[in-house]
Amino acid sequence: MNFKPALESPVPSPPDEDLRKFTLPFVQIHHPGYPDFYPPLLSFLPFDDGGIDYDIAYYACCILAGNVWQRDEDTTSTESQDEERKPKAYLATSAKPSATPITRPADGILRDKKYYFHVSTDSNKPYPIIPTFSHWEFPHGNLPRPWRSFPISPRGELTRISCNANVLTRDKSCRVTQSAIASKYAHIIPEAAETWFTLNRMSKYHGWSPPSIINVSRNTILLRADIKNMFDGNEAVMVPKWDGEEYKLVTHVLSLEDPRKQFELVNLYHNRLTQTMYGIPREYFFARFAWSIYNDTTVQIFGALPEPIRVRLRGPDTYRGAEYITIRTVRSAFSIPPLVWKEAKEDKPCKKRRRLSSDDGDRGRGRAPEPKGKEVDTSDDDDGLVGNVLYENNRRYYAYFSVEDERAVYPSEGESVSDSDTDEDPYPQRLQPSRLSRPSRRISL
Repeated sequence: MNFKPALESPVPSPPDEDLRKFTLPFVQIHHPGYPDFYPPLLSFLPFDDGGIDYDIAYYACCILAGNVWQRDEDTTSTESQDEERKPKAYLATSAKPSATPITRPADGILRDKKYYFHVSTDSNKPYPIIPTFSHWEFPHGNLPRPWRSFPISPRGELTRISCNANVLTRDKSCRVTQSAIASKYAHIIPEAAETWFTLNRMSKYHGWSPPSIINVSRNTILLRADIKNMFDGNEAVMVPKWDGEEYKLVTHVLSLEDPRKQFELVNLYHNRLTQTMYGIPREYFFARFAWSIYNDTTVQIFGALPEPIRVRLRGPDTYRGAEYITIRTVRSAFSIPPLVWKEAKEDKPCKKRRRLSSDDGDRGRGRAPEPKGKEVDTSDDDDGLVGNVLYENNRRYYAYFSVEDERAVYPSEGESVSDSDTDEDPYPQRLQPSRLSRPSRRISL
């Protein structure tokens, strides 16, 4: 019997000098509202020919700043803008407000090691950032240009009998390697983000009911087991990149600790064109990109902060832009409590309702501010969460905000957090670890 030779590594082991580029300094993007000794807003490994793709860096910054890209990107040429008509959000090599915006380089790659992401506002305070994926609101009807145009093939005729059967029939093989061995069902928007999926009504793009369902074929593809683990671990993400003629979907390596494993991963998969995608909404790929950048390797501004920074949280009363600012010190974005969404129990007794007043004080264990005149359920649930009742498609849900971390601080009475605020002090509210205070009024932005 003849035996096949043992398989060799798909990528030969590199000499040590070839590994040096995997230990080069990150491409760092800083918040111009904070000193340079603060951690960077974002950090990227320089795998794109010694730099980072402009679109990846720019739109990642825009996501953190609250979807601040220009809405009608196709109608205005950034190359024709001058100092008098700066874009609302732009990258620059200086932290000064007068810094010249960087337009997209000819080859689309940012090669400097330090940039600043500016956002033009009416306030002289540092612009707030979205601290976690759960507090990011999907920009319905306002996809960035790269995610609007990359090719997606029609999905074909599918049944509703089984999501997995539909995906297997449609894809047949891994959408990265084209291997049919050890293929797994992988979600574009991960199951861990089902709460976010429901709150942002992402079901409108797959058209199935109930609206909270995330396990559908239009949110699922086939990936080989090792590739699925790579994507689930935020080591890589699928993103559209410009090839000189059009945007195409490719894999982009985000991070990996072991340089030798990183060398193999980058050589095999970084900027690798994906296989044909069938019927997946482009909106889901953009949501996955946003989900992927929220990790401690890419979003580094929450690491070892010397002073509190301003973050922007979604109010649990409306989920439609009602916001308030909390100023706190955190080491990781994941330490900020997420919004919690769960279906109401059928046997939950009806609780007495009342209107909030200025006499509420600190009762309610940190309940978020409520809209004026809106009736709310003021009862505390058994699991230590507080919140309101929300109805969707005749199903009753309770929307909660976790308040277990007692280091969160709300702005004090009389402090405005609107964009028109003119307070000179970027840190008007210092950390108060002794208790969790709650404003007795709705804070308007």
